[in-house]
Amino acid sequence: MKWLFAALTGIGFVEVITRLPVSPTIAQFSATVTKVIAVIGSSKISDHWKEKILPYYAFRLFKVTMLISISLFVAVIPFFALLAISIAMKIPFLEFAMSWIGIVFSTIIAAIYAKVRSSCVSAKL
Repeated sequence: MKWLFAALTGIGFVEVITRLPVSPTIAQFSATVTKVIAVIGSSKISDHWKEKILPYYAFRLFKVTMLISISLFVAVIPFFALLAISIAMKIPFLEFAMSWIGIVFSTIIAAIYAKVRSSCVSAKL
């Protein structure tokens, strides 16, 4: 039963993460970091203007980091839900999920599921 819970955890993670705007958020983070590096490295921009724009970029990076953190927290909700069920059923799921075998197994299941899901979505288009 712990193997089934580990598989469902991986599948649940993939389903949640594909429905959240993670990729655009990471792209926004990367674009902002690129702008920050360009501003700091530019000799054409005065220090006065750098002091004015960098707090704006810092807040933007903070906001995007919070969005990514929230997305990752929401993505692990299936794990916590299955953990609660396993505790109620007295299944040693937590020990298995935290072991190397459990981590590798759920990661492989998640990767296979993501690939199959991606292929199915591509085939429908």
